[in-house]
Amino acid sequence: MVQVAERDREFPSLAAEFWLYATRHPEAMELISAKLAEQMRGLEPLIAAAMERSGARAELSAGEMTVLALVLFDGLVRQRRIDPAAVPDDLFARALRALFATTA
Repeated sequence: MVQVAERDREFPSLAAEFWLYATRHPEAMELISAKLAEQMRGLEPLIAAAMERSGARAELSAGEMTVLALVLFDGLVRQRRIDPAAVPDDLFARALRALFATTA
């Protein structure tokens, strides 16, 4: 998360601009949705394997946990851009561990 936040410092702003545009243009939202679905398909098997290793219960599916992981990542990258001190380098990893632990 830190590498992404520090490497692509303008990306959160650009992503927000794309999202705002897409809320007013359904065809753009379809493109964003398709790209997000592609990311989720790639990440979901990793999340499923992590859930299995941690003994996570089926209250949340691997797909739902993938959504949560992506949203958490996105939010932390944005927050780190706003206030770096509020987002320690290891916060994303610790938050994921806590999320998996609450479903174990």
